[in-house]
Amino acid sequence: LTHGREKTYQAWYGVSQSDFDAGMRTKNIAGTDYESKSGLPYDNQIDNYQQTHVQWINNFLWSNGHQSSITGYFSKGKGYYEEYKVGQDYSSLSTSLSGNGDIVRRLWLNNYLLGCNASHMIEKNQWTNTTAFSFNHYSGYHFGTIRELLSSYSGIIPNEFYQNQSDKSDITAFNKFVHKQGTSNFVIDLQVRNVIYNASGILRTQNGIQFDKNYLFFNPKIGWNIELNQGNKGKDKLFAFAGLSHREPVRSDFTDADNTMNPKPEEVYNLEIGYQRMTSKWNLNTNIFGMYFIDQLIPTGNVNSVGSPIRENVSKSYRAGAELELTYKFNSHWEVYTNQYLALNKILDYTNYLIAYNSDYSINEAKTIKQFYSSTDIAFSPSWISFASLRFFPCKNTRLELMNKIISSQYLDNTMSENKSLPLYSFTNISISHKLKLQRGIKEIDLNLLLNNIFNQQYSTRGYTYFSGNTVNADGSLTSGQDYNYYFPQAGFNFLLGIGFRF
Repeated sequence: LTHGREKTYQAWYGVSQSDFDAGMRTKNIAGTDYESKSGLPYDNQIDNYQQTHVQWINNFLWSNGHQSSITGYFSKGKGYYEEYKVGQDYSSLSTSLSGNGDIVRRLWLNNYLLGCNASHMIEKNQWTNTTAFSFNHYSGYHFGTIRELLSSYSGIIPNEFYQNQSDKSDITAFNKFVHKQGTSNFVIDLQVRNVIYNASGILRTQNGIQFDKNYLFFNPKIGWNIELNQGNKGKDKLFAFAGLSHREPVRSDFTDADNTMNPKPEEVYNLEIGYQRMTSKWNLNTNIFGMYFIDQLIPTGNVNSVGSPIRENVSKSYRAGAELELTYKFNSHWEVYTNQYLALNKILDYTNYLIAYNSDYSINEAKTIKQFYSSTDIAFSPSWISFASLRFFPCKNTRLELMNKIISSQYLDNTMSENKSLPLYSFTNISISHKLKLQRGIKEIDLNLLLNNIFNQQYSTRGYTYFSGNTVNADGSLTSGQDYNYYFPQAGFNFLLGIGFRF
């Protein structure tokens, strides 16, 4: 049984590009309704959520060598985020209200998740077979309450000014068969997954939500690996893997989509080939991979009201590249480790829309500009990620590690515009740990010190962008809109000290 509660001031709005360029990296516009509120920010712009989790696990080891396990779990959560909104039409909240002004509202989620997992494994000399089944059901009730209307109004404040219900059931069964022949292993993994997903009600925008989906997925995978050159000089392993998998849209894909879009599930064909070399001095893992997607859900660059990426389907896309992992031991005191990732992440035949609005804010489709890309980078998909560390063991139970990470430049949306991108960034950390062995009472004390970003680099790991839209004038001409970029700057130098006890 675990229970937790968090109550934090919101920080998912980011820092505007103008503030970021002016050096105001710690500015938080939460509580200002994107700086439209006069005076100080609202001081109770908080996220307040609690969750209780119960889990039961039981493993069985049968006399004939079979193994079984079963897990049951239940989670209950409830909470809200409170926010200040400027210049609201009170009649849009309820037909029983009239007036206009600022409000303080709470957007609630009352939800639960229950489920179980069960598996049975049979292990023989030449083969292993694992059969598993899982079921879970999620139910979430979303509703909004008005804490305060800050201008004069007439009418009755409703108990809830919107409400909608979402339910999702996931039933999964798979069978994994591994056959060993000599130094080779052949793997066949067959999974069937049924997702029943529905929602109905009114969103906080007062738009209706209604969908009822029943997805049936078949996800087959096959694999092969062979061990070579086993002996004192080390051993080598080759492996190959191919599979087909699917993933359904999530609730926000439906709520964030415009009325003309119907989010579809992703389908991906995956191929991976790798090589592993292990010796007494060094370990090497390399692999190349290719993933071809149909209807991949990719970020548009914009975010919803709680900072989560808004996604859209693209008909054809791929991710292909290579990974390398290497550990080399100089001696008992020194070793180096590195992990390198290189990839191409592309959308094929992508269309970007520069929306044009009429004077009444309706969309003018004739004046909307379409930008066509035969091939463009997927947003938030760096082509190079590098991690390297130097490890030093001065004495028993003590470890010092110098770590560096580099992330190549990435785009905020799918247009490959340098004006909407995050530049390459790098940061360096130092980790120091020591274990104290004791004889009585507390058997071991773990001391850890983590020095983060020791060179005080200023960088942002995430961001978002949106286009305000062009405006159609009375004479038919267009007034150009503007791109707005926001960033999430990371902390400069900081440290974390930890102490752990083992009894």
